[in-house]
Amino acid sequence: MKKSLVSVAALLAAVTLLFTGCAGNKPNGGEPETTTSFKELASYYDELAKGDIAVEIETTENKNKYYEFSGDPNLLPEGVFDKLENIVRSRYTTMYNRYGKGFNCPKITLVIDVNYTAESACHASDKTIYINPNWFVDHPDDCDALLSAIAKTMQEYSGTYPDWIKSSIQAYLRSEFKTQYADKNWGLPGSYTGKSYEEGGIYGAAFLKWIDARNEQDIIYRLNKVLLDGSYKESFWTDETGLTFGQLWSLYTEK
Repeated sequence: MKKSLVSVAALLAAVTLLFTGCAGNKPNGGEPETTTSFKELASYYDELAKGDIAVEIETTENKNKYYEFSGDPNLLPEGVFDKLENIVRSRYTTMYNRYGKGFNCPKITLVIDVNYTAESACHASDKTIYINPNWFVDHPDDCDALLSAIAKTMQEYSGTYPDWIKSSIQAYLRSEFKTQYADKNWGLPGSYTGKSYEEGGIYGAAFLKWIDARNEQDIIYRLNKVLLDGSYKESFWTDETGLTFGQLWSLYTEK
């Protein structure tokens, strides 16, 4: 933003010099050709500044209300912190409004954890996300992994439900809300790969996505809702699709 906030006066002075220097170059003896007046130019740069100020205000408000970072950003490779912050700023409230519980989006804390030793990008515990700086040193293009952790902070599920569903919905939401920082090597399988839905993650997510596309009834949204309500039952699949879970899986594996 700082670059775009260079005073209009300075910019106009530079343009004035440019126009003055070119004044003698009159094609065929005519007047010098200009396409933009000083007034239009001033208005243009004023609007650029306003836009940058609005973005900074929105970012600051989101930081204060919806998220905060702790830890040393310098532990991350150059540019990665900015990408992670852009992801949480642009996706968190949108994801929560659709898949979270209640109407008030809670604040989350993202910790750049120098002591993180697990072989993963990040993990969530309640409303705190722990970020592994070492992971991003080796995988600087895997910033969208943060989306799975954000999804986990919203999964306030209760009642009894299959273990595979939770990680599968996390992977599905990572795919649904992917950003320009997505790792090109990560994605949901387009069809059955021989891996069971019980493995969760991308395999369970691919199965859920297939069910969703087959029925066109927003199944994953509805499934997430009953999990949040604590009212999940095996009959969910029959009620929503007209087929048992086993029948759906058989159809999926036949593809």
